[in-house]
Amino acid sequence: MEKTQQFYLITIGVALVFISCGNTTIDKTDRLLTEAKIELTNSTVQNCDGYYPMNKGVSFEMTSYNKKDKVEAIMKHKIIESKDIANGVIATCEMSFSDEKGNQGLEITYESKCQNGKYYFNLENMFSQMTSQYEAQGMKISFKNGITVMPNNLVVGDKLEDATMTMEMSSDAVNMEMIITISDKVVIGKETITTPAGTYDCLILTQNTTISMGKLMNITTSSKDWISRGVGTVKSESYDKNGKLDGYSLLTMFSK
Repeated sequence: MEKTQQFYLITIGVALVFISCGNTTIDKTDRLLTEAKIELTNSTVQNCDGYYPMNKGVSFEMTSYNKKDKVEAIMKHKIIESKDIANGVIATCEMSFSDEKGNQGLEITYESKCQNGKYYFNLENMFSQMTSQYEAQGMKISFKNGITVMPNNLVVGDKLEDATMTMEMSSDAVNMEMIITISDKVVIGKETITTPAGTYDCLILTQNTTISMGKLMNITTSSKDWISRGVGTVKSESYDKNGKLDGYSLLTMFSK
């Protein structure tokens, strides 16, 4: 049971990282593990010059801190391959986690694709690597919904659609459903901020996140994200149900 609980925490954490980067509508597919699609409403944008980098060699690092400014975790990304496809590009990225002491943890390879003015985030290979050891132990894991992420032409005042992802987990000992819902997402302003990675012009978005796991968990928190074009999330703050700062993440390295 201890390993199962650890899996829940890892999965929730990773899911929230990607969901908090965006939002919008649910997109049901035939795949158990679906793609999260970024709707680029400006159809003339074919070079994928949006909020997320796609070029080979780009690397970046997000460091998470608690409310007392102590490092809790580091997540590193590096785009190891980027190739042209018809009307777009597909990128392969390595992602690794480590704790505050630098001890290496989970390592994942994932893909993203931009084509015909849309950005697709492929969750299948990422989650299959995360869950393979638990599936080998007899746990079955599936996803019902995909998550669309972010329009390419955000402006202050935009109100973005809610998003929901449902994950089902079952084994001889466990039969559970986890639902993550992102709601009330609004672009509230602009700000130029400086992190250890540099100075960036950002849009500011706020949102609420609800995690529900039946009777075991039903938590609603809020967050504020600063995003920069071509870079992604530069800063993110999370707040508890009382509106008090619970922790934050900063872009601590970005290299092209």
